[in-house]
Amino acid sequence: MACTARPSRSWSASTARRPITGVALLGGLGSTLGWPLTAYLEQRFGWRGACFAWAALHVGLCLPLAAWIVPHVVGQQHHAKGRAAEPVIWDRRMVQLAVLFSCAWFISTAMSSHLPRLLAAFGLTPARAATTAALVGVAAVSVRFAEFTVMRRFSPLIATRVATLMHPLGAACLLTLGAKGASLMALGHGAGSGMTTVAKGVLPLHLYGPANYAYRSALLSRPAQLVQIGGPALYGFALAESPRMALALSAGLCLVMFSMTFGLERRLQPQKEEAAA
Repeated sequence: MACTARPSRSWSASTARRPITGVALLGGLGSTLGWPLTAYLEQRFGWRGACFAWAALHVGLCLPLAAWIVPHVVGQQHHAKGRAAEPVIWDRRMVQLAVLFSCAWFISTAMSSHLPRLLAAFGLTPARAATTAALVGVAAVSVRFAEFTVMRRFSPLIATRVATLMHPLGAACLLTLGAKGASLMALGHGAGSGMTTVAKGVLPLHLYGPANYAYRSALLSRPAQLVQIGGPALYGFALAESPRMALALSAGLCLVMFSMTFGLERRLQPQKEEAAA
């Protein structure tokens, strides 16, 4: 069946924001269930047993589900009617987005690996730290639900700026209050991470439109994928040296992300501007 190209405005960030948020909504439950379950498995079977249990779940459940659910399609290049597809150029805004997402994924993987250990360094028992870390998922699901219902009225750029400040606010509470601020740290990180996940899908569409959206998103993801490989190890070294230094590292990267959100205003006619350049 032939598909007719829709105008650029019909697939704007406002129309795609709800489906993207819906897909990400339940993903936050992973840490809500994962941290307490990992702590239980580690206590019952040791850390090796916990690792083997998660590996078995990936191979035995996730892999068959992916093979069954993910459709097998032949990719094809989208061309707007009467016009060849515009090339994807690494302009200033692309670089800013790449830096923003790279920092976000560094922090996300670092916290996924070390948040209970970080909280324990500020006075929580290992069991209490794992339970508190589960609040990350609660916060992520909550803000994604808010994004799905209320926050979609706001610009995705504003939402992204707010998201970049959530982790530093939680870090400030943890540094100031110690163990009493652990819950606020987990909630702050979870809220920021949940909103940033949505922004990863929405911002490129908001700034550049639907043309070459998938390819552009893949290009923007490549630096983040490379950075997150070393994120847990680097953050682990910082945490071993000083928990406060580790918090300063992650909070400082969030402030870098905040600075990257400026100068990203949308161009109303990107094709004409690029042609003129």
